[in-house]
Amino acid sequence: MRYNPFSTNIQSVERDRSGNWFYELFNSAISSNSGFKSELEKLNVVLSNPAVLTVIKYQCDMFSLGNIKAIRNGKELPNDQLVKLLRQPNPFQTERQFLWDYMFWNMLGTAYLYTNSKLIQDSTNLYWLNPAQIVWNENTLKKLDKLILSDKSLKELERLNVQYKNLDGTTTTYTLAEIKPFFDLSNGLGNWYKGNSTLDALTKIIRNSDTALDSKYSNLDFAGKFIVSKQKGTGVGVNNLPMAEGEKDDAKSKLKGSESVHVLKSPIDISRFVDNIDRLKLDKAYNEDVFKISKLYGHPKAIIETLESTGVFGEEKKEAKADFIDEVCKAKGNDFMNGLEVMFGYVDKNIELVLDYSHLSFMHVREKQKHEAISREMSNLNLALQMGAIDEEDLKARVKLLIGDD
Repeated sequence: MRYNPFSTNIQSVERDRSGNWFYELFNSAISSNSGFKSELEKLNVVLSNPAVLTVIKYQCDMFSLGNIKAIRNGKELPNDQLVKLLRQPNPFQTERQFLWDYMFWNMLGTAYLYTNSKLIQDSTNLYWLNPAQIVWNENTLKKLDKLILSDKSLKELERLNVQYKNLDGTTTTYTLAEIKPFFDLSNGLGNWYKGNSTLDALTKIIRNSDTALDSKYSNLDFAGKFIVSKQKGTGVGVNNLPMAEGEKDDAKSKLKGSESVHVLKSPIDISRFVDNIDRLKLDKAYNEDVFKISKLYGHPKAIIETLESTGVFGEEKKEAKADFIDEVCKAKGNDFMNGLEVMFGYVDKNIELVLDYSHLSFMHVREKQKHEAISREMSNLNLALQMGAIDEEDLKARVKLLIGDD
């Protein structure tokens, strides 16, 4: 087989009838002995691990609460074609599920958006591709780390193909021009179309969480089981002999019976296999795993405490959710909206796409915070006026800046 610079990250190789080689890649950011061996393994781990799924589901749920809007010169365009398309981007999904899937695949590393047309019409559909089903051919892989310095080179790159494995065993060919990738972390580490994932740094934490859950299951199973043994005597004699088979059967049958008083041939000791599961602190270990995963994804501390259900209520919880939207969702939303603007030529149309969260009840806490801040500043300005630190003209000018002057 010919030289392939990506060979250390290859999981499997296939050859089509035309003689082209296709590769299913390891995750390029990590070695096979310390991370996920493939996108399929990563997907299966996420869907089967409660700790990491708790974090990912929360971020996807929150992100999908946004409403997509088109803005031109500060005014909303409610009848915009792309906004209408995104309300049902394909026959199977609503806008809400479409946004949810964007965040899900993005958190796994790369969200691949496919469209059958960049002209918005009735037949235009948008789908998210499953990265585990994308197979890259050798010719494409060799060119995905090169610097593109001209429109001609970009168009040549976009004509390259990838294969998409369908579950029935068939494959579909897509050009790179039909696919728009969105990344969790950098896409500049060797493949412009494959981003790295925060999950790559969490493999050991995720595995530890799985081990803790398995341990808890095993201990709970044994917690309902008992050890029955003959009491030791103080000297040499029959009392120090092991229980005979008849004595064992007699003890078992009587202990399982409904009688409250049992007469046994020999005195016995009874103890549990696991007498205090709390000492293992397995639930604490699980919560700590959620904390570590959530923290690495940049979640505000109060949100992490909310996920752990540790006393975040009322206004504090609203502020935590508002912080989450501002600090996590909006940045990812801006990236998505900017990508759609480029994809459908909205930059040339001077139309800005916005993922808006102002309609959410907990976001109203921002207005309250704004009014409280203005009130505090007004009090400070009045105090400064009384002390002679500013005059009436300074006061008016600063008030205009504070509250805005339309």
